[in-house]
Amino acid sequence: MLQLIDTTNNKSHFIDFGQNKWVWLARWSSDGRKLALLVTEGMPPVDYSHLYILEWPENKFYQIGTDKFNFVTEMAWAPNSSHLLFLPVIDYQDGVETIGLYITDVVNPSETAPIPIPVEGLIGYKGSLSWAPDGKKILVEYLNKSEYSLYQVDVLLQ
Repeated sequence: MLQLIDTTNNKSHFIDFGQNKWVWLARWSSDGRKLALLVTEGMPPVDYSHLYILEWPENKFYQIGTDKFNFVTEMAWAPNSSHLLFLPVIDYQDGVETIGLYITDVVNPSETAPIPIPVEGLIGYKGSLSWAPDGKKILVEYLNKSEYSLYQVDVLLQ
């Protein structure tokens, strides 16, 4: 259960994700009308984190990539709040996670697609995911062989 408390008017909103589930990461959209939430359960280290979008203050929420993404590590909103980037684990072998880069159209969340990274062999993700203010490019940090590097990737929004 998630309780959102508006400290201005002291109103509470409750969202039930299911028993023992909790939000471990939340990001406001730039228009302030949506929250991207990574939801999990149990004590860390956690086995999964699912991506949800909560429309505020309507209190509507839905999951992105219901069966496709079992562990999402990070997310970032487009400057105009129309799209959400996120980094799910797409493969796990021999103790090494391979992280993908995906984008979803929040108006039509079934429109979720991978964004190709123009470099082969990128695996681990360190923690940087950011949109440029113009919404035309992003920065993402990946492990390439033994070093972390920032990659600028062009993004075309529909």
